[in-house]
Order: sequence, then structure tokens, then C-alpha cells
Amino acid sequence: MDCADPRLLTLTPPVLEELRRFTGKPGDLVFPSSRRPDQPYTFDSRWQEALKAAKVKNFRFHDLRHSCASYLAQDGASLLQIADVLGHRQLQVTKRYSHLATSHKAELVDRVLGDIR
Repeated sequence: MDCADPRLLTLTPPVLEELRRFTGKPGDLVFPSSRRPDQPYTFDSRWQEALKAAKVKNFRFHDLRHSCASYLAQDGASLLQIADVLGHRQLQVTKRYSHLATSHKAELVDRVLGDIR
């Protein structure tokens, strides 16, 4: 992803609360650069340490995006909503989750066409 193309990441209150444990004051970075504390740095080394401590193997940070999309689809989110949350520019990319996003389709058809006899 290009820095000129930022994405908004919506976090739940429990996640925000946990992240605040690692910062001094509002606006502080969770993973500041050691050379320039006002700039973020990649947290890959910390991620690898956490995986090792938790004895988790064969898992990438990116896999969390797939989990998020799957949970959203299974809870009835539309493909358009999932694409919006993940920042997909093309709906085709999001279609890999379509097999999980069926309940909202059935509800929509029933709501609109359910009374037709």
C-alpha cells in the first residue's frame, strides 16, 4: 500500500483499551521508531516475538484480515460492506468470501418477495 493511499482502521473499544496500555498519552504511537519517536515503524519483529511466545506457527498478520472478512460475512455483512471495511477497491477481490455471506441474501429476498403468491 502506498502511503498516499491511507486506510481507516476501525477498532473496537476493547482493542483501543488494550492498545492504550502501551502508550503514554492520547495520540502516542504504540510502535514508535527508536530513531524518530514521532514516526511509526514496522512492528514485524514484535509480531514475531508475540507469535513465538504464544507458540503460534504458520500465521501472518495479514491472516487477521481474512478472519475479519469471514466473521463479517458469517454475521450477514454484504460483500460491499466487507469490501469497505477491508479497503478493497474492486468487489471481485471480496468475492472470495461470498460463500460465507448468504444469510443477508436470503433475508433480502424474503423481505422483498416473501409476500408474493
